[in-house]
Amino acid sequence: MGLRTSGVTGPVSWQATELQWQHEIFDTQQIYTFTLVLHETQGADMLFTQIHAILRNASESRPAYWEKTGQWLLPTSGSCAFSWARGAGAST
Repeated sequence: MGLRTSGVTGPVSWQATELQWQHEIFDTQQIYTFTLVLHETQGADMLFTQIHAILRNASESRPAYWEKTGQWLLPTSGSCAFSWARGAGAST
């Protein structure tokens, strides 16, 4: 399938930026960080209450899951960004 760092879902275009991976030696944790940028494309305010993301760094690795709950306004033709950091156990 290849690397997918941007796309469009309904009235929202999205892009993952500032992707980083660090392998922590002492507890076999992989730390993933990235920024998710959303942009409204169809001329209407949107209110998000949950945002989910799944990251895989290779087909044999365990995925890292993210979820944020809250309230975020994506204004008409506007953008908002979310910074994410998550650890995932290393594949064995």
